[in-house]
This record gives sequence, C-alpha cells and structure tokens, in this order.
Amino acid sequence: MESYVSELTIFANQSNSVAKIEIFKNKGILNDKHFHSVKAITILLNNDDFELAGLCFKKFKPNIVLENIKVLKLGNRLLINDSLLEITEVGKNCYLNCDIGEDSKNCSLKNNVLVAKVVKSGHINLNDSVKVITF
Repeated sequence: MESYVSELTIFANQSNSVAKIEIFKNKGILNDKHFHSVKAITILLNNDDFELAGLCFKKFKPNIVLENIKVLKLGNRLLINDSLLEITEVGKNCYLNCDIGEDSKNCSLKNNVLVAKVVKSGHINLNDSVKVITF
C-alpha cells in the first residue's frame, strides 16, 4: 500500500482544513500560527492499530495526517511532493484529565504523533504520496 497525505490543516485563529499547504525551510507552514518556529509541523500517523478516542483527540489536531505508515523514528525524512521534512520528535504527552492517560492505557498520541522541521521548502497537497527516507 502506498503512503499518502489524507488531511492538511492550517491553524490561524481557528483550524482550517485545506487542500494544499506551502512550507518553508526552518519556518514551517505559511499562514500557520506556528510559522517561524523551526519544529512547527505536527504529523499524525493514522493507523488501524489505534482508536481516535479520549480528550486528546478532542483537543489535538495535527497539521498533516499520513496514511499507511506504521512507524517513524527520529531523523527519518519524508519526501512529499517537492518538499522534505525531518522528524525531530516522536510522541506527545497526554493532556491532563484525559481518561485514557489517567487509566494508564496506551495513549495513541505517544507513538503516533510526530513533530517535523522543514529541510526543503515546497508544497504539500492532499493525496500526495509520501516516501520515507531512513538513515
């Protein structure tokens, strides 16, 4: 199965689902509230292995959702269209008062949310294929 981009979101005053984003090296997504932050892009690996449940997924929304990628590690790179991203963080802490985190169940955010920086500026569109580059 080919890996691809299934959702794109820009955060300004509110979250806006979009069909295309423009990203810049060491800056992030144009018009996003985290623009000018080196580690500004959040990615969710949407796997069949977890359930989008709990307070976390009511509060958290990623910039990019990727399908058909099971695991990425620090330093892995993602070639999407003409852009290149590098994974700089793996996992996100659960929110306080989340039933799943409080019950010590495995929170989906811990393994399926990533933070990336832009290595090469470019554009990302819905349904673009994703190539993982490992070192």
